Amino acid sequence: MTPHPNADLLRALADGKQVLVKFSDNGDEYPVLHCSEKVILSLIDPESTPQDHYWKFRIEQQTKEDSHD
Repeated sequence: MTPHPNADLLRALADGKQVLVKFSDNGDEYPVLHCSEKVILSLIDPESTPQDHYWKFRIEQQTKEDSHD
């Protein structure tokens, strides 16, 4: 079975991590959970959103200052 193309991003969301999306090459990044359902749907089902969009997803890295360990 082929792994889901966004498995790492979906796993990060399930683990409570922040996933960011960038809508254009020069644009700002936004938390996925603050965006429209179309963005979340594109993570769950990548073929549901036309791929002509420049949408770049990444998991926000936690810094030492953010860590509460």
